[in-house]
Amino acid sequence: MHHFWEINELIIETFAFLEPGDLFHCAQVSKRLSVHALDSLYRELEGLYNVLSILSPINPPRYPRADQDEETIASTDDYTFAKKSLSEDDWLRFQHYAQRVHQLDCDWMGNGYNIPLITHDLQSVTLPDCGLFPNLKSLRWTGHHLPAFENLRIGLSVSLRELMLQAASPVIFDRLPEVLQCCPELESVTLLLDYPQSHTADELPTFEDDKVFMMVTSLPKLKELHLDPPLVSAETLTSISRKPSLTSLIIASCPALPRKIPLPPLPACPLVESDNYPALRELCLSLPPGSQKVPESYAGCPISSLLVDASGPSTDNLSNLLQDFRQFRNLRHLVIIFSFDQTSTDEQDAVEDDTILSDDAEQYLTFDMLRPLLSLSLVVFEASTSPFFLLDREIEEMARCWPDLESLCLCTPQADFSEGTEPEKIMPISSLEIFGRHFRNLKNLRLYVDATVVPPLSEDVAERHVFDCLLQLDLRGSKVEKPCDVALYLAEILPQKCELVKYDGWTYEFFVDDMDYGWEDETARDVWDEIGILFTGMQTFRLKVLHRLWSRVSSPKE
Repeated sequence: MHHFWEINELIIETFAFLEPGDLFHCAQVSKRLSVHALDSLYRELEGLYNVLSILSPINPPRYPRADQDEETIASTDDYTFAKKSLSEDDWLRFQHYAQRVHQLDCDWMGNGYNIPLITHDLQSVTLPDCGLFPNLKSLRWTGHHLPAFENLRIGLSVSLRELMLQAASPVIFDRLPEVLQCCPELESVTLLLDYPQSHTADELPTFEDDKVFMMVTSLPKLKELHLDPPLVSAETLTSISRKPSLTSLIIASCPALPRKIPLPPLPACPLVESDNYPALRELCLSLPPGSQKVPESYAGCPISSLLVDASGPSTDNLSNLLQDFRQFRNLRHLVIIFSFDQTSTDEQDAVEDDTILSDDAEQYLTFDMLRPLLSLSLVVFEASTSPFFLLDREIEEMARCWPDLESLCLCTPQADFSEGTEPEKIMPISSLEIFGRHFRNLKNLRLYVDATVVPPLSEDVAERHVFDCLLQLDLRGSKVEKPCDVALYLAEILPQKCELVKYDGWTYEFFVDDMDYGWEDETARDVWDEIGILFTGMQTFRLKVLHRLWSRVSSPKE
């Protein structure tokens, strides 16, 4: 039973059928196996580089409920991370496997079988100077864990590169400069502060600027800093931005760029003003409502990636804001988030907001407003806004100005309009051909289109193959009358390796003859699945797609 090949075969044959949630039960069983069997287990299962892997030889911890008082907790037989709860063999095994841990995810909100609660009394445990996990590279410390933060150092190591810390109070950050002194290799720090969504900016607590600045200056290799929300002064942020090693600054309640895009190298001839920002290349900002420009402190900054959240109730200043982006002459990746503030205090406000959305959505962002950006050499442009309408000649002009464009998104990821609120102007699905013929380097495309009228199929498939290297198409749209026609049309114009993003945003109108297609009992989700199936094997779509359609029609009904 303890022979390597037997255990190895057992693991391969058994664990292949297990869900991730069953891994802990496997770990309980593995405790009774030999060290060789455990080694085999770690080699065979994916993801065992994380904290779950090191808990396999340890007694399963039991946690007190949140509603228990201290006396009740003291009287319960809860396992802690003290050596007294582990046998000598358990502790030795833990130390052995802890060296393999490179990523540790401590979620104190949903503390399942993740990591035991840390007691304040660690006298029975001899912590090495490098922490419990000497080779740890990434630590995510999230959830409500203020008491446990006192022992955050157990997860820190000299080799730590990435830290995400979430807290319910800014008090938790008071000791950060001291705690992080043992992590000279830190390159990425994310500080998230939990606060009620109903709080206004004036009600939010603040960090002490000098402590945040001290923390940043104490990390010589820091490259990425994310503060959510941005609770330090603009002057402090400006000083932080000028840190010689800092390449990415995110001071917004939003993630970094949607796709992790490698930052380009420093320009051969940087701007004169860039001396103030020797390394900064990525900037993510949340602008106050009605703001007309990026803060002046970043004027002339040689950033190549910019994400701006300009959401708010006013759209009067959008033109000025877009013109302000021209100052960033090294810009290659631009992501703009525009949205109406539809929160209202009474029903009347809600009615007015709906009216604005239905009547003026197409006026929210226009091509003329974007024209100042055409002077930039963009590779990525994403405008998360109301559906963006472009004429054919405007698409051609945009393609001439941005010949290297690889990613283009012209609507929100959640573009979904209820009946009666759809914009009046929507690009027809045939506009895809214009994009494909002029944007030769396009790899990602997200559009809101009208698919009620589908261009007729071409006699020669090759002449409709308009996209060269498109990898992902995300279509948002209005009602679709004939899904199979849409599928056949897209199969003609898309490359073989292109993925069609699947989502539930489309709605379907079934004006289909049941005798011809046999789809009378299918739901919208079923039809979307059919469209997805139609896209498999696009290289010979005439055979595979038409064969599938014919088989659906000719198959006998049950």
